[in-house]
Amino acid sequence: MSQLPGASPAGWRAPNRPSGARRLTPDIRVRLDQADTFKGLPRGTAKPLCFLAAFQEAEPYLGLPVHAYKLVAWLVKQTQPQDWEEGSRPIAWPSARHQAEFLGLSPARVKQLNRALFEAGVFVIRDSEQGKRYGRRDPETKRIIEAFGFDLSPLALRYDEFVRIAAAARIERDWMKGLRRRATLSRSAIRQAGEALAAQGCEPEGWRSIEEGVAALALACRHASRSDELAVIVGGLERRKLQAEQWVRDLIKPVEINPEG
Repeated sequence: MSQLPGASPAGWRAPNRPSGARRLTPDIRVRLDQADTFKGLPRGTAKPLCFLAAFQEAEPYLGLPVHAYKLVAWLVKQTQPQDWEEGSRPIAWPSARHQAEFLGLSPARVKQLNRALFEAGVFVIRDSEQGKRYGRRDPETKRIIEAFGFDLSPLALRYDEFVRIAAAARIERDWMKGLRRRATLSRSAIRQAGEALAAQGCEPEGWRSIEEGVAALALACRHASRSDELAVIVGGLERRKLQAEQWVRDLIKPVEINPEG
């Protein structure tokens, strides 16, 4: 979902600093400026749960702390569709106490989580000058008049990125699954070749080396976490499989037929 143009949000103001107690660093300033590029979606088109679903698919691959999705989902569900539209801003303002109760974490752990998600670009924090979170809505339009809290604009801005991350992860999972299957088939074929050689009382020179190599590769296979790493391991198993099968074929003696009469 691409960023759509629109008028600058009205009825709210972004403070010059995240809060009276929060020091404005260059990195925080960059995060705030990036969030400010979100101008809102055309009226009647905002679907915040789509942004949340994209984040949920990508979240396992973003290196975020525990409770990240739980917190973000909770915050998104406190917003309303019109908050994501032109002229508004998707801000949720739960109190620190309410947040700690919901997450079941200490205030210190909650602050750490908030900071981690802020630095990861999942949301930005717009506290009042006193470091408080609060908001007001118009009684008739239900639109936000003023709000200080968690600005969820980055979820909309990064929607396409989250979709790409999730798609790449699915491809990686499928590739890993295929490689692990090839590794299992190779190990099974090597074991069967060993049984066939043993039945003939034959142990070719180098068989012990094959067994040791397979054991080491099997262990590495269990610990592999990336497809490029696993592909190298599987290649080693398949080369040993070819050698073991060749030894079995060498046992088969050609039958000489000499018809008489």
